Amino acid sequence: LVFIADRDNEKASTLMQFQTDGSTAMTIDSSQNVGIGTTSPRSITGYKGLTLNHATHGGFVQFQEDGTNTSHILGGPNSIDVSTQTSIPIYLKTAGDNIRMTIGSDGKVGISTTSPRSLLDLGTGTDGAVSNTAADYQLGLHAAQSTGGDIGRNIGFIAATGGTVTAAINSVDEGGSDQTGLIFLTGNATSIDERVRIDQSGNVGIGTTSPGYKLDVKNNSATAYSSAASPSNVIARLTNGTTQTNSHASFLLNATNDNGAVDFWWMTCVSQSTNYDGFLAFSARTTSSASTELVRFANNGRVSMQVL
Repeated sequence: LVFIADRDNEKASTLMQFQTDGSTAMTIDSSQNVGIGTTSPRSITGYKGLTLNHATHGGFVQFQEDGTNTSHILGGPNSIDVSTQTSIPIYLKTAGDNIRMTIGSDGKVGISTTSPRSLLDLGTGTDGAVSNTAADYQLGLHAAQSTGGDIGRNIGFIAATGGTVTAAINSVDEGGSDQTGLIFLTGNATSIDERVRIDQSGNVGIGTTSPGYKLDVKNNSATAYSSAASPSNVIARLTNGTTQTNSHASFLLNATNDNGAVDFWWMTCVSQSTNYDGFLAFSARTTSSASTELVRFANNGRVSMQVL
């Protein structure tokens, strides 16, 4: 069956139309654009198009295998629905048959993997040495670089109840030559504040936005000294959570001299078997395999010293 309209091109912009029940069901315009449910299929210069129209709902394309519905594309007034009707994934491909993104039948999304292991899986990537080449990374986020101190809003943790960001990890512009730091923010539904910063040189600041040392901790609350059992102005705490005789927590300092030997100094808080009968000891490494306690402060105020 052959349909020919204006074979001799006697009239410009001739249409071919198919009707059912007295109404136009399909139109092919002179540019070979096809419309179903419309007499005016959309035309875009340089392209051949298919327009599906419904008075209230839009249109869809259904795919079947041997009479069984497998998937469809549905365009409605408020959304576009790309759906599978069996347990098959959705693939997005480029450059031929190369799968770039997978949406599994369980809703998991994979980029550079066809078997996503979590809600979002970026694949295995490529292992190697430290690199500052963007293409070497699985995920790239914007690093703020416009005005010193600007913050790139990179990762926000959103509370399910109020829908506000209650914690975040952001980049921060720290000056010329693309100097970039990281800041960690926490808070509540009303506001978030910076708690920790790692600057461009690797210094870590807690309570300060300008760390001057490898670890710089600042307590911004102004309280007077107190000898109470539980002081309120503590900046840091070292705790050993085990319950045993002579349980202890230590703070270690070490340095390597020009001969390669490592010197150790440490401060240790020791809890003895009797309640509130502990002591604070300062020790040092005296040989390559031995150390000696040099000073001890007992909780009754007594001080003992080791003379070497």
